Amino acid sequence: MKTNKKIFEPYIKLASFFAKIYGPRCEVLLHDLEDLDHTIVAIENSHVTGRKVGGKITDFGLNLLLDEKWRDRDYIVNYEGRSLVDDKPLRTSTFFIRDEKNRVVGLMVVNVDISEFVALKAIVDREVTMSEDMLSNTFENEVTENFLRSLEEIKQTMFQKALEKTELDKAFHAGALGTEEKKQVMASLYQMNYFNLKGAVAETAAMLDISAPTIYRYLRAIQSENE
Repeated sequence: MKTNKKIFEPYIKLASFFAKIYGPRCEVLLHDLEDLDHTIVAIENSHVTGRKVGGKITDFGLNLLLDEKWRDRDYIVNYEGRSLVDDKPLRTSTFFIRDEKNRVVGLMVVNVDISEFVALKAIVDREVTMSEDMLSNTFENEVTENFLRSLEEIKQTMFQKALEKTELDKAFHAGALGTEEKKQVMASLYQMNYFNLKGAVAETAAMLDISAPTIYRYLRAIQSENE
């Protein structure tokens, strides 16, 4: 799926705008989901997480593509993240960037370093609370985010999710799948932008025990159905 790069132009300006408003503790970055191995196309205050342009998506960002429950949301705010720099706690929010067909093609992510506030909260809690069960949760929900370290992790996670969606994960064996089941797996992978990953076609062919030309034929059919 090719992305119209002009979609990101206003968000790049907004990233700089927000970073200047909220200061050096606030990192703002943009993910272009066309290439899941190199999603970061712009970043402000990169010292917060130690990431840079050309870096990968996080596991939570990946799950936004995998889990249908997020598809109708415009944004998710105030969930917990962790920085690659000293494992610092972050308050993270994500805005979904959509194309003219309402497909999520990018993410605008705001990471706020709250490590000093968490340390201060711990001091206050220790002084004013009587027992640990009286302490409140720092974050408003239990969504957490971690940084995926390799392209292989991304591929494995996405392929497993595709099998789960087609209810084939419990007894997966490529030789036992029929043509329609293989197409179902590929359709799920296509919805996750899996085929934007380097080497995805060859690995899918191996996993499903079909040829690369067959993969491309199935892809053309799937793309036609989604146009």
